[in-house]
Amino acid sequence: AAGISGGRTTKDILKCVRLTTIDGGLLVSATDLEVALRGRIRQVEVKETGELLVPADKLMQIARESADETLVIEGDEQACHVRGQDSHFEIYGHDPKEFPPVPELEGIADLEVEANVLCRLIERTVFAVAKENTRYAINGVLWEKEAKKLRLVATDGRRLAWAVGSVVKAAAEDRRMIVPTKAMQSLLRILVNEEDQVAVRFLSNQIIVQAGEYVLSSVLAEGHFPQYDEVIPTDSDKRIELHTDEFLSAIRRAALLTDEQSR
Repeated sequence: AAGISGGRTTKDILKCVRLTTIDGGLLVSATDLEVALRGRIRQVEVKETGELLVPADKLMQIARESADETLVIEGDEQACHVRGQDSHFEIYGHDPKEFPPVPELEGIADLEVEANVLCRLIERTVFAVAKENTRYAINGVLWEKEAKKLRLVATDGRRLAWAVGSVVKAAAEDRRMIVPTKAMQSLLRILVNEEDQVAVRFLSNQIIVQAGEYVLSSVLAEGHFPQYDEVIPTDSDKRIELHTDEFLSAIRRAALLTDEQSR
């Protein structure tokens, strides 16, 4: 959640996470108005219901530096109190009612895919996304759903990454959309620890993904993605088989003499 909140925003409320007690756990929500995340934590003992809106960076720093196995979080009208065995932190936050709504996946999913499959597709494409470019369409990853296939494509104008995988279930309608880089990177961090299926809902200007206890949503990037299929050779008759580990080792050694611009 801390990776979603903050960033370059000047609004203090968007630098916070919302903590909401729910039946059987704690709901943590964060948003920057473009990407939003809500995650359920079940390893929590709830003694009293309520909501808190506290700065994400401070809460993360306290939890990271704490040597205690458990922390007690309490709130009053003025502040949030975080207590350990030998520590007490008082954090001033904001009114939770002022926090923007964070979407959840409602209705029937348009796509269901194994978490490891989607994770592999993202890992094989997101690195090729343009880092700084005024062409917003290539500042994200293209998703193409055709029948029971999901194709992810990314390019920065010099290189192109293309990966395809099978889905478990899919709606009849084919879809095409561009998902921003920040959402893709956040989704990848979630998927590396997931083993079950992932549900995806496509809206007119938004994508919503549910993976285990997490729901990630993002607005879609605008613009037209380049016609990537026009630059992929179709008449190549040269093929080579290599040992993966040996080939990767050779690439890493050769890359030692490249500069940052060429990468």
